[in-house]
Amino acid sequence: MGINKWEYFEPLKTNRWIIKLEGCDIKEYLFRRYRIFNDGNKLMFSTEVYETVIHQMNPKNLFNIEQVKIEFLDPTGGVVNGLVFNPKTIQFEQSGDYGSDDVLNYKILMEIDQNTLHPIYIIEKEKKDE
Repeated sequence: MGINKWEYFEPLKTNRWIIKLEGCDIKEYLFRRYRIFNDGNKLMFSTEVYETVIHQMNPKNLFNIEQVKIEFLDPTGGVVNGLVFNPKTIQFEQSGDYGSDDVLNYKILMEIDQNTLHPIYIIEKEKKDE
């Protein structure tokens, strides 16, 4: 008889992540959602960010973004993995509407520099190997 081998399995949840933008001060808790998708041969990253009374962003600061880090969290809030990449191009959209009572947010769309896209654990492993 063989021995049963049990493997730990817990899927990542769609509401357990943090986005950090190096070079632009947008608080982690203001990110509303994100998507990574392809547009032909391009990899794209889009996100929506809440505007608040206290934290209002100057759109020109988006062009200071050097790196994007998406951290995936476990149920306790610990980082278990993620993605890191540099943007190639950045687009921004904000709009208001007197006919709506919804919250004000803005959208950011980036083309990902595919040469810089890596899972976080590979970056951390490379640092340890140095």
